[in-house]
Amino acid sequence: MSLEKTSGSSKPPRWGWLGSIWVLAGSAEIYNRVFSGSSHQDKNLFGFKVWLATILFSLIWLVFLSRLRWKTRSLAILTFLTLALAAISTLKITGVSGDLLPVVEWRFNKRASIGSNALVVLTNGVDINTRLLSAATNQAMRFTQFQGNSRDGTVSEFPLETNWTAHPPKILWRRPVGPGWSGFVFSDGLAFTQEQEGENELVTCYDFWSGNLRWAYRYPARYYTTIAGEGPRSTPALQGGLVVTLGSTGILNCLDQKTGKLLWSRNVLTDNQAGSLEWGISCSPLIVNKRVVVSAGGTSGKSLAAYDLETGRPGWSAGENRASYSSPVLMNLSGRDQILIINSGAVKSHDPESGRVLWSHPWHSAYPNIATPVQISTNRVLFSSGYAYGSELLEISGGDPGLSATQIWKSKKLKSKMSNLFFYRGFFYGLDDGIFTCVDVSGAQRWKDGRFGHGQMLLMGDYIFIMGESGDLILVRPEQPGLNEVARFKVFESKTWNPAAMSGRYLLVRNDREAALVELPQLAADARRD
Repeated sequence: MSLEKTSGSSKPPRWGWLGSIWVLAGSAEIYNRVFSGSSHQDKNLFGFKVWLATILFSLIWLVFLSRLRWKTRSLAILTFLTLALAAISTLKITGVSGDLLPVVEWRFNKRASIGSNALVVLTNGVDINTRLLSAATNQAMRFTQFQGNSRDGTVSEFPLETNWTAHPPKILWRRPVGPGWSGFVFSDGLAFTQEQEGENELVTCYDFWSGNLRWAYRYPARYYTTIAGEGPRSTPALQGGLVVTLGSTGILNCLDQKTGKLLWSRNVLTDNQAGSLEWGISCSPLIVNKRVVVSAGGTSGKSLAAYDLETGRPGWSAGENRASYSSPVLMNLSGRDQILIINSGAVKSHDPESGRVLWSHPWHSAYPNIATPVQISTNRVLFSSGYAYGSELLEISGGDPGLSATQIWKSKKLKSKMSNLFFYRGFFYGLDDGIFTCVDVSGAQRWKDGRFGHGQMLLMGDYIFIMGESGDLILVRPEQPGLNEVARFKVFESKTWNPAAMSGRYLLVRNDREAALVELPQLAADARRD
């Protein structure tokens, strides 16, 4: 068979040159995936650049170097441009996954308005028995801050039915919500979160049992990038009839829970001479000793800041590090109450009363630090970051004023990018680059299994609930020597990064599009006796 020739030329096409471009691209991708040692996210970014360059050089080859007939070249270019224009006109990138892969949707998809109660969909309904139960249990049904009442992701047990094939969870209501990565908190039959609506951020209050909007407080603020998404990213905190929120641009608000009336407001960045963050302010407020503590990120003694809960008046501030994306947590280590925070460049411990730095430990991750530390004993605590950094177990020793932190071990076997970790029966469990992983107390990996993406988790007794990035609710009962996935239930169809909230058998979840109240199945009385 004769080779195609260019018009007026006897020379054959240079297919070998095109082959060399693709061989080089394939070799670069093999090195990237197998030998580079980069984080999973960096590998995806590098791979995107490789294949973008490959397409570009292939087009250059086609137009200038291929020696194909001009008719063939023109037809190939026209086909490429037609496909590219069709993709641009019908598709859009609405964000990225936790692994930095693009999330692509149809351009004509419309987001529902969040302001109308008529948009609430009761898929199973809330029957009269549930409403009577809600009236009797509203006082006990509480999830008051980021990662729960104890701020460690653990929730109280109930007799859970684990056969979700025969007894699946029920979605009691589902409704649209505005963009944002905030989680829910709830108390006294009211649920609170943060959302985006155009150029305004919203603090919203919903009826816990029906999903109906009770009130919304709007104020001008907006954060948006294609990669990080849109809207507020921190979870509110509740105490004494007040709801405290921190928006993506640094606006700290305190409102009345029942009415939504604004009681006070501060600009955390202005107060502390701090700059904004590339991916938006993400710290969830910590309320301790009638103070609201937030990661402000100002230097010159203004890294961590406290405000009076009732008046909003600035209190203490301390520390020198720029903020990262983590939230402060209160722990008692080495006999001393202390507030821990992962900043940019260092882990810090602060005195809750004065803010004074009690100890500091370097943290050299060049990427966002998000995961909350997990305490494993009276003087040991684990910190973790994603993007190939890993985890460090620190031992806190000494007494006031001589507390110090010593590294016991460092391991790259558990790299939590966004989700919290658990220490359960002598082992650490978490999502390592989106894969469920078990690490022992020496830092050695025991097993790694189950790709759930960069979701969020809650621990209830012997079970871990994983709200997967895919929108699946996965129930696991981790064992040795491996993962034990017990059940799975589809809640959402789109990317889910938001932390879940749970009390008893009720799970309140959301993502950047919709929210749902899920009733988990409960063992029958006779099954409990067995």
